[in-house]
Amino acid sequence: MTYFPGHGILVTGAGGFIGSALVARLQAAGDQVHGLLRPGATPPARLDPDAVVHCDLRDAAALVDLFASLRPAIVFHLASSPDGAETFAHAQATVDNNLSATINVLEAFRAAGGGGGVLVYGDSCKSYGNVEVPYGPDSADRPNSSYAITKAAGWSFCRLYAHLHGFATVAIRPTLLYGPGQGFNLFTYLHREVRAGHREINLMGGKQTRDPLYIDDAVDAYLAAARTDLDQKTIPIGGGTEHSVLDIAARFVGLLAPECTIACSDAEMRPTEILRSYSDNRLAAALLKWQPRVSLEEGFRRTIEFLDAAHLRSS
Repeated sequence: MTYFPGHGILVTGAGGFIGSALVARLQAAGDQVHGLLRPGATPPARLDPDAVVHCDLRDAAALVDLFASLRPAIVFHLASSPDGAETFAHAQATVDNNLSATINVLEAFRAAGGGGGVLVYGDSCKSYGNVEVPYGPDSADRPNSSYAITKAAGWSFCRLYAHLHGFATVAIRPTLLYGPGQGFNLFTYLHREVRAGHREINLMGGKQTRDPLYIDDAVDAYLAAARTDLDQKTIPIGGGTEHSVLDIAARFVGLLAPECTIACSDAEMRPTEILRSYSDNRLAAALLKWQPRVSLEEGFRRTIEFLDAAHLRSS
């Protein structure tokens, strides 16, 4: 059964972790979905190639033409450059790929008659910066990195365009995402170190806290956001429990190789580090009728199974 019968759907960032999982879910349900990738990008294996379109989000004219041909009623805007070390080049890239690209998507949606439709914005909990946790409806935006600044500013433009041009928009701000299909992150690093035979694994820091959220649960939230009248709402989502990075790493490695130990470095953290990250899911429960369903241990087991299979294929 389709999620959005009779509605065309476009997902930007379809080659990314969240985007590819979302498109795959929509394809499996039989929805009319197109996944947008940058020119020359190879579609993830789990996506139907016939549903993939290519366009540079920085090319405003080409994007207007694409939206005019597809005329989506629902847009999930998930494409963005990742966070990284602060340099001038990184700041330029985040402005181009996160902020300018978002404005281009909004203008293309407007020009294609997006009035009455909905745009779900793939925001980030990093937009909050180092505010008090848990994140909730009263949490202020205090972005402290180029990436976070452009994500928060992109959301402001979403609200502006929605107000001016008659479509709905909602922002989803997930915490630390993990699961099958993830790129390089804490979990892929830990898995690589264990499978390489290392019995002591080094981490930078470890006292920071995170609220891991399994990818399938995150996709549920994005789908719910597009099916609900939530115009202008900013909704944080997370796994529901705050853990130190050391505790997360120890739990994950404990399932891989209980004899391994974790050694935390006292090296100075980068100035844009988020010290605590944790979402109060009561807002998502009230507005989306959503809550995470996959426990941390079950999510870790599924992730390890996926990473082990990938490791065997590459060996």
